[in-house]
Amino acid sequence: MVRFFPLGFLILLFSSCLNEPDCIVTSSNKVNIAFLKLTSDSTRAVELDSILVMGTDSVFNMGDSVTSVSLPVNPGVIQTTFKFYYESRMDTLTLSYVRVTRVISPACGAFNQIQNLAVVSSSFFSTKVLVPQLSTSSTTNVTIKL
Repeated sequence: MVRFFPLGFLILLFSSCLNEPDCIVTSSNKVNIAFLKLTSDSTRAVELDSILVMGTDSVFNMGDSVTSVSLPVNPGVIQTTFKFYYESRMDTLTLSYVRVTRVISPACGAFNQIQNLAVVSSSFFSTKVLVPQLSTSSTTNVTIKL
């Protein structure tokens, strides 16, 4: 009986830690966009000059060859339009979404979750939503074929 006392005491001690909520928030306001080849689903490097986020003063000057980008959406509105300047071209992409406020617990507070991501309009050849919820664990939300 005495030898089980330390084990029982430790279980009781650590179980009190489980009363506190886990305040890890994995929501994000960044949409991850991957560029794919027109004829296949393999990635394509794109020489991006800049990306303009309409309705904000955000301009991303790239000047690099990239296969994907992570861009912020405005959680205060229901859609965001991006202008991509690349390889002597300009294309636009407008995404709509819903902002949902979630409360994990009173101790953690509230956070915004962006979900139901959809393509409203696109001047690219093909645009597809893969993961309609923005999170820190999502690798690709949207693919663009060009």
